Amino acid sequence: MDAMEDFEQASAVRESDAGARETEVRQLKERFGEDCRVIEKIGDFACVVQVALKQFDVTIKFQVSDGYPKEPVEVIIIDRNSSQTTVSDLHRFLSESNQTGLMSDYLAMAEQWLTEYYRQSATSELIPATKSKGQNRRRNRSADIEKEESPKKESMKTAEDVISRILWDSNLESENFSVGYLDRFLGLMEKNFSQFSWEDLASVDYTVLAIPKHRIQYFKYRKVIVWDKRKRLDNVFGSAGCKVTIADVIENYVEPEVTSSDETEKCPQPEHVKNDRDIKAKDNGDDSNDDGDDDDDPDKFESERHKSII
Repeated sequence: MDAMEDFEQASAVRESDAGARETEVRQLKERFGEDCRVIEKIGDFACVVQVALKQFDVTIKFQVSDGYPKEPVEVIIIDRNSSQTTVSDLHRFLSESNQTGLMSDYLAMAEQWLTEYYRQSATSELIPATKSKGQNRRRNRSADIEKEESPKKESMKTAEDVISRILWDSNLESENFSVGYLDRFLGLMEKNFSQFSWEDLASVDYTVLAIPKHRIQYFKYRKVIVWDKRKRLDNVFGSAGCKVTIADVIENYVEPEVTSSDETEKCPQPEHVKNDRDIKAKDNGDDSNDDGDDDDDPDKFESERHKSII
C-alpha cells in the first residue's frame, strides 16, 4: 500500500507541475504572441520555449524539464549584436537574481537589465554641447556646404535582397554563389551559399549555419565578387550606379585558367635541384688539356690531388 500511495503522490505532483508549466506557457504566448515559440517533447525536455525580445534584438530560450517549476530551467541567450561579454553579464545577472526560477520572471528581469544597459550606453556616447552659438553657426554652414558639394549617393540593394534573389530566381543556381561574412571570433570567413540556413535566426537550431544579415560583407558568383557592402558594389541588381546585373556577369564569365607560371609558384623546385643546375651551368665541359678529361670534373680533381700528396 505504501508503494501505491507513493506512486499516486508522485503522479499527482507531476500532474501539478505539468499544469503549472502549461499555465505559464499559455500566459507567455498571450503576452508575446508570435514572438513566443514552443516546441513540445524535444530530447530530454518536456518543452523548449523561445521568446524574441525584438526591441533589443535578443532571443531567450528556455529548456524546460518535466520537473519544472520545481526544477530550474536551462537559460540560453542569443544576441545578434552584442559582444560575448555582454551576453555573459546578462546570463550571470539572471542566474544570481532570479529566486523563483520562473520563465516569466527571467524575461522581466532580462528586459529590465537590457533597458538599463542600453540607456547607459546611449548616455556614454552623448557629446556635451559646450560650443558657443557662433561656433555652432559656422559648423552648420560648413555642413550645408559639404551637402551641396557632395552628390547624393544612389540607394543600394541590401544583402537580404540578394539572398531573396538567389533563392527565388530560377535562372540562378545557389551552388555557384558564396558568402563572405564576419565571424564574431574568427574574423572574415567565406562559405558556399547553400551551406547556410536563411530562415529567421530565432527559429533555427544550433545544428545549422545561420548568421545575421548585417554581418554579410560580400557575395561571389564563382570567383567574382558581385556584391560588396564596403565598396558599394552591386552587380546583382545594378543598383548604386553600377549598371551591371548578374545576368551580364554570368553571360561574360570566363573561368580563370591556371598558367604555367602559377604552377611554378605553387610548386617551387627543391633546393638540391637548384644546386645541381648551378653545378651543371658552371661545368661547361671545357677540356683545355686535350686529354679527353673534363677539367672541371670533381672526381678527376680529387684523384690528381691524391697523387700530388703521395
